[in-house]
Amino acid sequence: RLDNAVVTAKEKNIAEEFPNERLLSISERPWFADMANFKAGNVVPKDYTWQQKKKLFHDAKQYWWDDPYIFKERSDGLMRRCVAGAEARSIMWHCHDS
Repeated sequence: RLDNAVVTAKEKNIAEEFPNERLLSISERPWFADMANFKAGNVVPKDYTWQQKKKLFHDAKQYWWDDPYIFKERSDGLMRRCVAGAEARSIMWHCHDS
């Protein structure tokens, strides 16, 4: 690389850290995680017993995967999106308390 004194004087040092760089973790697992993994990638948890696998396959008939969401078809024919507990509380607050 050829050095240009004018350009070199105006350049800033390369930032080695990003201002919004964070390590995030999931503190609780959504109740529908196993069903979402099964519908999205046909993955069955290895620690499931025969009865749990049978129930998963039976219940999977009611769930639909539309990336990135999973929906459950209820007995009334409506499709409802599955949400985690914290998101459900937020939805209920916005619907009823806001």
